[in-house]
Amino acid sequence: MKQVLMCYPRYFNVIYDINPWMTGNQNFIDKSHAEQQWQLLYAMIRSCAAVQLIDPDKLCPDMVFTANAGFQFSGKNIILSNFKHVQRQMEESHFYHYFSSHGYQVHTVSKSFEGQGDMLQDADGHVWLGTGFRTDYGVVDELEEILGCYIRTLNLVDPRWYHLDTCFCPLPNGELMWYPGAFDANSQEAIRNHFDTTIDVHEDDALHFACNSVCLYNNVFTPVCSNEVKYMLKKLGYDHRMFDLSEFMKAGGAAKCLVMDIDELR
Repeated sequence: MKQVLMCYPRYFNVIYDINPWMTGNQNFIDKSHAEQQWQLLYAMIRSCAAVQLIDPDKLCPDMVFTANAGFQFSGKNIILSNFKHVQRQMEESHFYHYFSSHGYQVHTVSKSFEGQGDMLQDADGHVWLGTGFRTDYGVVDELEEILGCYIRTLNLVDPRWYHLDTCFCPLPNGELMWYPGAFDANSQEAIRNHFDTTIDVHEDDALHFACNSVCLYNNVFTPVCSNEVKYMLKKLGYDHRMFDLSEFMKAGGAAKCLVMDIDELR
């Protein structure tokens, strides 16, 4: 059974501004509603995966976004995130302690790197890295040395999609759901040349984080999205479920941001 890491949103809030989604949303989180939204997603994920939980910290309101904690590979190995913004750097010690105390070998890098927020793996095992806002392009050599494989880099150009997982979702059977407008021309070309089948979402769906989705086996769990996205996922044979994650979107995240894949690198 697949394993994922989540964090209960006990202290989730927007108390600083480090991405365009947070602007104007300081202390506008309905915490009760956020907990209800998280619980519904958590229950669905528990139905098809083993969910590990890390304890939240009241000084780390974004810790609920566990996808940013790091990148897991080759069994129990983790590349720990090195957050760009000081507001999130306190999370690093909590994730380090969690992984090391659960038998993981924790690797670190010297430049900014934000885990599965910016590094994702497709169904064929290729590793993709988004740079431009949070993860430093200069970290690529370190990451390739740790992983022992080539990393395909993509350049993000719109600050609304500041992490790769907000606009790029590799699907379990080899397709890709993505928002082309988040990438520069060279990255768009690289993506189109690599993936035979794509769902190219429109801006409105991208703004509702349709690409920030959790994929488990044949299940794709997305935020609320359009009938077009629902139709395409169904056409490709996926069991698609939607979740209202509006409170988390105020902080710049949705389904995938709340879930870190801790399965073995394929």
